[in-house]
Amino acid sequence: MSGGKRSAAAWFYAAGGQPRGPISVDKLGEVLWTGATPAHTPVWREGMADWTTAETLPELADAALPAPAPTVEAPPDLPPPIAAPGGRHSRCMSQRRVLRRRLPTAPR
Repeated sequence: MSGGKRSAAAWFYAAGGQPRGPISVDKLGEVLWTGATPAHTPVWREGMADWTTAETLPELADAALPAPAPTVEAPPDLPPPIAAPGGRHSRCMSQRRVLRRRLPTAPR
């Protein structure tokens, strides 16, 4: 079967217990790929003896493939973080000294 004829075929699929269509094999592939209809959905087109699941037909397997994901460049390497003077705890210690000066002492 040529690619042009394949796309022009009228396909039907079952959704909610009702036949839907006719739609092209490309559109049916989109419906299957987006998850609007699961791959085990019954499908039919003229020339088929009976309804069969979409996942068993090679022409629908090709149509239901997703578009390739766009390539994304890796971000540039970032420089390492700069350590604060006195190590990572120096800020914490200086805040404690400030708080001790400001807080009144509790009577004992």
